[in-house]
Amino acid sequence: MKLLLFSGSHARHVYVHEQMIASDDLEIAGIVSMQRESTLPDPPVGWPEHDRELFKHHFERRDEVERATYGDRSVERYEDVAPTLFVDRDELNSERVAEFVCEADADACFIFGSGLILDPVLPVLPEWRLNFHLGLSPRYKGSATLFWPFYFLEPQFAGGTLHQIVPEPDAGGIVHHTVPELERGNGVHETAADVVVQFAEETVMLLEQLSEAGSLPVEKQTRTGKLFLSDDFDPHHLRVLYDLYDNDIVDEYLDGNLGEREPDVIDAFEKLNLDRPK
Repeated sequence: MKLLLFSGSHARHVYVHEQMIASDDLEIAGIVSMQRESTLPDPPVGWPEHDRELFKHHFERRDEVERATYGDRSVERYEDVAPTLFVDRDELNSERVAEFVCEADADACFIFGSGLILDPVLPVLPEWRLNFHLGLSPRYKGSATLFWPFYFLEPQFAGGTLHQIVPEPDAGGIVHHTVPELERGNGVHETAADVVVQFAEETVMLLEQLSEAGSLPVEKQTRTGKLFLSDDFDPHHLRVLYDLYDNDIVDEYLDGNLGEREPDVIDAFEKLNLDRPK
């Protein structure tokens, strides 16, 4: 199966796409790589010093965990794999990208880390156009959706969603949810990294299944959830994670102090009777 990739520029995006590249059953027809924002943003001006320090600590710790998990990965590697188009966010939905997609003539498209795909690119994507969303849709849609489950003290809802692409954000039919087993001692960033690593393993297998069978089971999103915007996050939200819980929210949940609600997940492996990656 010829696969077209849309990737962001962060190490987590490159890590996931490199798992697709490594599969013997997937031929990479082309790669669109979109430049993302810095992984170490500056704290907002005007906020109390304590909140600014929490902000710096939060993103520096994320950088440490991701470097340890994904290593030093660069989008420059893509050029050795397949025809690659490097764009910024403003160029993502352009005629230039639409032409590149048409020339790739792929059978399926996998997207992780780029911006929302819209006209004129969306109509020329292959029929199977799948996006990995870091968050359990429809409960957590939009931005920072691995942070908000910790803020709302439900770390068991930290996961990922493989879904079809439609014009609305994170609203397409769902193929699979990835929810890792929570590990005692892990904080928000370690849990997020576990989501990405497990998702990569599972999605390679599902794309290989798509290559072999020509289809995957899809469930329409019928439940409602919350669409989080980037403006919804403020540095003072970090007080819950660090001042109140010292980033021990996973342990609090495992100790039975945060309720017993469990996510209602869509499991493609169960539907297809496939063994999970070991």
